[in-house]
Amino acid sequence: MFHSKPTAVLLATSVLLLSGCSKRQSDLPPKAPRPVTVMDLMKIVPEDSFTVSGSATSWKTEQMGFEVGGRVQWVLEPGKNIDGRTMDADGTVIQDGTPLAALDPTQYEVAVDSARASLEAAQLDAEIIAQRIRDSIPADIRSAEADLKLARSEYDRVQLLRQSNAASQADFEDAQNRVATEEARLDRLKASKSQAEVELKAAEARVKSAQQALRDAERDLENTVLYASYPGQISEVQVVPGSVVSAGSPVLTLQMINPIKVAIEVSAKQSRDLERRRQLPVSFTLPDGSRTERNAMVYNVDPSADPSTRTFSVSLLIMNEQYRAPLTHLAGGETFARTQDIWPLKLNKIIGAPDNILVVEENSIERDAGGDYVWVATNARFGERLQEVTTVRKHYLTVLDARLPFLGNWVFRPVLFQQNNDNDGEKIDRESLITGKLEYPDDDRANWDGKSVVVDGGAHWVLRPGDLVSASVSDRRREEGYFVPVEAIYQESDRTYVFLVENDRAKRTEVIAELPETLSSGSLIQIRSLAGDEFAPGARMIVKGVHFLMDGEPVKVITSELPEHVSPEQEPVSGKEVSQ
Repeated sequence: MFHSKPTAVLLATSVLLLSGCSKRQSDLPPKAPRPVTVMDLMKIVPEDSFTVSGSATSWKTEQMGFEVGGRVQWVLEPGKNIDGRTMDADGTVIQDGTPLAALDPTQYEVAVDSARASLEAAQLDAEIIAQRIRDSIPADIRSAEADLKLARSEYDRVQLLRQSNAASQADFEDAQNRVATEEARLDRLKASKSQAEVELKAAEARVKSAQQALRDAERDLENTVLYASYPGQISEVQVVPGSVVSAGSPVLTLQMINPIKVAIEVSAKQSRDLERRRQLPVSFTLPDGSRTERNAMVYNVDPSADPSTRTFSVSLLIMNEQYRAPLTHLAGGETFARTQDIWPLKLNKIIGAPDNILVVEENSIERDAGGDYVWVATNARFGERLQEVTTVRKHYLTVLDARLPFLGNWVFRPVLFQQNNDNDGEKIDRESLITGKLEYPDDDRANWDGKSVVVDGGAHWVLRPGDLVSASVSDRRREEGYFVPVEAIYQESDRTYVFLVENDRAKRTEVIAELPETLSSGSLIQIRSLAGDEFAPGARMIVKGVHFLMDGEPVKVITSELPEHVSPEQEPVSGKEVSQ
């Protein structure tokens, strides 16, 4: 009884305090959703962790020069793709190939004419000697033999008369001398035949020498045009038309670009594996920005390591191809023509033409029933930036007879422009631009809209020397699946979870994960649904801060990101902020 009143007061006070605290907690605002970073959960084929970067280089590079010296007449420009001259095992030309450069052939044409004349003279001398041996000397020998026979008969007759004292001593001596003379004559003729046979051999030797001299002269003349032994691309030109070069001096540099070589560095173990495999996948970026994967052949593995890095250099070969961007990004692009050249009319001083004429490049000139004409740009002039699509109009002209070569690669023609009736008063002057030869859609002029031209550089190689390439040196190829960063994995009681975002809340979802023995930040882990089914399309998974999340906790997505080692063509999201 003594303590009943204080106890009641304490109880009452406690109830009041608890009720007050409860009231203040209910008045507090709700906790803000936790900001999270997510990624779209989709099937991908991640790049293998055993990926090395390599650099593309030309497989073969050669500085080419003429076998003879002379004045350069023309040489192709850098970047030109060429075909090599192909011969069979017997040296017969199967494919002529693309001429790379040429010398002035005048002196070599004169040398060929001189060698041919020398050969004809040597053949004539040999024929004369052969005719002597065949005809005249045998006839002389037969005549001498007949005269000797007659002289001997006369000698025998005089000798008989001398025995009977019917012939004088003088007659006898005359007959005797005549026999000796005819015998000496016959011996001289036989000796001259032997000498003529020797002279014939010498003449035949001179014929062979003259034939070789002619072949050498013809070969020198042929070598005034430079050819390559393999297809490639001209990377550099060391001379200009008009310069004099000696035999063997560099004229241009040619690089083999198909196939193209990729150089990578690998460890000792990887180099031994590559020697057995001989092939491995490589990936690189296409000109349109997408990624692609090709199979490369292991061409060479260096037998010794680099002393400074302790790595082995490996050369890979990839079949290259040319690429030209389609015009599909332009409205109506399928009806546009293309050209690789656009020329200003004010080229007189550059090519050495008089100031009072206008010149156009020969390939720019077309012809129809109305005469010769060119395509003149209507939305651009010299000095102005070209539009993405150049609009053109047809303008007729009169082409004069002169042809003015420029650097051996182009020929310009002086022209007089005519006043067209349908050109709305447009005037052609030195600031006007003329398109080069047009390439029509699908090579059919009927598919062209007749006014739109895109100026580009033509087809380009997909891989160029200096481009970066990624090569997978792993022994196994990873299959498509759900791959997530290791940071997105949450484990509890030997069970593995990920957190998905559903209705702005974190949903803890149990999964099956293949965890490797060693993990590092950024490693990708393959997961599978516990039920064996695929995840719902469009599912988004939280990738950072999962260890602070609770199942059902409100979240706010602030960024979306890609897992590392994902090829760009497989990107599930753009990487931009997503508000929710």
